[in-house]
Amino acid sequence: MAISTIANIALRFNEQDFNDRMEEMVSLEISLEDHERELEIIRESLKNIELAPWLEKINARQSLIDVNQSVYKKFDSIKQDLKQTEDAVMIRESCRKKQEFSKSSLADSRQREDELDKLKDSGHIKGLYDRLGNLGVIDDKYDVVILTA
Repeated sequence: MAISTIANIALRFNEQDFNDRMEEMVSLEISLEDHERELEIIRESLKNIELAPWLEKINARQSLIDVNQSVYKKFDSIKQDLKQTEDAVMIRESCRKKQEFSKSSLADSRQREDELDKLKDSGHIKGLYDRLGNLGVIDDKYDVVILTA
């Protein structure tokens, strides 16, 4: 056998192998196109199917967010009302303490006045005749000064 015969045999074998591979490649390309069409059909059907549960979840979460915001606004309103109530209670307590102090001061003044009247009436203190306020009317602008003296 000559080299040309061996080369011819190899060439025929390779041509046959090439043709078999080409047929296989065409067959695979057709199969690939079929699978791509199926995939596209599946993708289209999934677009409509997959979004529904997610949209339901999103809507449910959004409604929870809306409820939480509403509760937060109500809580904030209650918190402001509580602060105003606390301020009013503090003002009331301050006024009550001032009233008690004023009552106590008035009672102390009356007690001192009664004691001085007793001492004056008993004659233990000479030169004490009466209260300064009984001497006449004191102008309002001097009243505070005289009362504190």
